[in-house]
Amino acid sequence: MQLPFASIWDQQFQIARKAGNYSPSDPIWDRLSGVNEDVPTPAVYVLTPSLKIAYSSVDLYMEQSLNKRDVLSAVYDASHQDSHGIAI
Repeated sequence: MQLPFASIWDQQFQIARKAGNYSPSDPIWDRLSGVNEDVPTPAVYVLTPSLKIAYSSVDLYMEQSLNKRDVLSAVYDASHQDSHGIAI
């Protein structure tokens, strides 16, 4: 499926660290059984063109479904702003 915006994978956990959703001292396997490697908490981030976090959805216990309407609204809003949010 082709998206009208860029999609990235936070392979080195840089965005997750800045957003406070990843810490090697608080591994996800302490919260969830079946996870046995160093991985970030499942999350979705929307970044502005100036690379600031305008929206984040974090699921600490992998129990929530993603609200598509909120994400799409955040993508639209972020595409029209330059300096709001947390700098990554």
